[in-house]
Amino acid sequence: MKSSKSVRITIISTLVIIALFVFCYFWFIRPMYLNNLDQNKTVSLEKEQIIRFGKYPDQGEVFSIELEIKGNAKSNLDIYLSNENGPQHTAAVKGKNLEFTYKNDWYGDSCYIEMVPRGKRGGKAEINCRFLALE
Repeated sequence: MKSSKSVRITIISTLVIIALFVFCYFWFIRPMYLNNLDQNKTVSLEKEQIIRFGKYPDQGEVFSIELEIKGNAKSNLDIYLSNENGPQHTAAVKGKNLEFTYKNDWYGDSCYIEMVPRGKRGGKAEINCRFLALE
């Protein structure tokens, strides 16, 4: 009798966990990541660069941004992030193996990334940008 009761509890627990996963997927994961695709660009660090990313036309009101920059540079690099309202963030990143991540609130439809090599120029950077917006 106890074994049939524990089987019933196991089945109910499994169904509850599956239902929670489906709920989280449809209400949080899919709207946040599958409906807000990322954008990628590769840039040369031979000179100062200004790179622009913009939200997709079918995206709603932007509330956050995820930005990742990886690559290699011959010198340290200054990174300036701004939107249509002006400067939002400044970072100094060590050269050689570049790794910079920025995840924060963002209320503009565009992101301008100014990359300024401090010394020797050269190298490449891969930039991945994702605007998170409400549907």
